[in-house]
Amino acid sequence: MVRLVASPALTLRACVLAALAAPGCFDVHLVDPGPAVIDDFDDGDLASALPHFHAWESYSFSPNNPDSHDLGLVAGTTNNPFALYLDFRVDDPPDGTNRTAGAALMIRSDVPWDITSYRALVFSAKLESGNPALPSNALLYIELGCATAVAEDGSRRGDMYVVASVNHTAAWQEFRISLVNFATASWLGSIWVAGGPAQCLQRVDSIRFSVDAHLSDGQSGRGVLTIDNIYVE
Repeated sequence: MVRLVASPALTLRACVLAALAAPGCFDVHLVDPGPAVIDDFDDGDLASALPHFHAWESYSFSPNNPDSHDLGLVAGTTNNPFALYLDFRVDDPPDGTNRTAGAALMIRSDVPWDITSYRALVFSAKLESGNPALPSNALLYIELGCATAVAEDGSRRGDMYVVASVNHTAAWQEFRISLVNFATASWLGSIWVAGGPAQCLQRVDSIRFSVDAHLSDGQSGRGVLTIDNIYVE
């Protein structure tokens, strides 16, 4: 009689395959990726800490003064040498119509970034009123853009984003926004990302800190937005 003897290598391979095939043999645990720093500005320049993202820039949406804004670095939060500021003035022309007027800080990328493995966006900010003073109901929005996302009607608009807002103060305050709280902006009407906000979070290509001055018709306002220690966790 010929006796067949399995080699140790074949035996090990069979055991591994059996273990993989058997239900309940092992648990799958999601690995926490750890925080990803977007920027803390401590290197003293406007370059983002994120790969593929360009330097910080600013813009305003003021009908009368589209270029009345400036950005740069100032002293940061406690023990941090630098933070990013935006000094802006906005005007609503006296034409009987309330127009959206404000300004924003932004970084953008040519490569979409999937942030769905993180839980929250964290940052420190303050919004100080200038002269003329900003209205007390001025709003601070955080907008995560996803230009490559598809709208529910199948179009690729190139300007899709989700948004959240915070109750800002004139003093430094740390904010932590759960990613599930980012939603389609109400002012976008029926324009929605196909698959909902989660689809936008899978392809983030811009991050914006936007101030809506909430001006009345004919009103002007000036303010300084300062941000620091921005990361996802």
